[in-house]
Amino acid sequence: MRKLNSISILLTAIAVLFVSCSGNKSKAGSNNNETADYSSIVVTYANTVDMMGVKTTTNETIWNDLENNRKATYTTTETIFMGQNTKEETLQIEDGDWIYNINLKDKTGTKGNIKEMKEMATAMAGALALSGDLKDLKSLKDFVEKSGGKMLPNETILGKECTVYELMGTKQWLYKGMVLKATMGEKLFMNAVKVEEDVNIPDDKFKIPEGITITEAPAMPEMN
Repeated sequence: MRKLNSISILLTAIAVLFVSCSGNKSKAGSNNNETADYSSIVVTYANTVDMMGVKTTTNETIWNDLENNRKATYTTTETIFMGQNTKEETLQIEDGDWIYNINLKDKTGTKGNIKEMKEMATAMAGALALSGDLKDLKSLKDFVEKSGGKMLPNETILGKECTVYELMGTKQWLYKGMVLKATMGEKLFMNAVKVEEDVNIPDDKFKIPEGITITEAPAMPEMN
């Protein structure tokens, strides 16, 4: 599972890199799918991964409100290993400069600074780029190829034309800054089942539920 966590950080690194290169919103008609031209998007994922005797079923919904600079991700996970069943329910809220990671089962959460996370992701993106300065990277294609990956022909998922590429042992389908599908070898570990653009997202999706105890997250270590 550690490799999956590394891939998640990689996806964040790519997103942060191209927001910084292209701005928070691209002009309509971007053919690289690197950034968004919508005011909001809701993506629902459902997937089951069976790997090394561990079966994990994940359902996730992401509410991304670009107009108001906020995002919420609700995830339920059920893991079966050696006959033992474990369930998790989490909520992540990004609101302005802050990110909240909440465990809904034990009603605890942490609060951290998004700037520190973005700096870490950008540092990782810089380390992945094989040929030097981030300022020389002008597109997703440039980043992927200089990182040893390969661009593939576009494909359509849920009626959305996606940019497809292989990178670090994964294959990813990117739509306007959102990865809709990702595989690692023969294993599918991200799988969008519904995409809605420019929809009204209720304010309560971005509110911390009542009864949650929030503590400050420890500072992230510097990446040299």
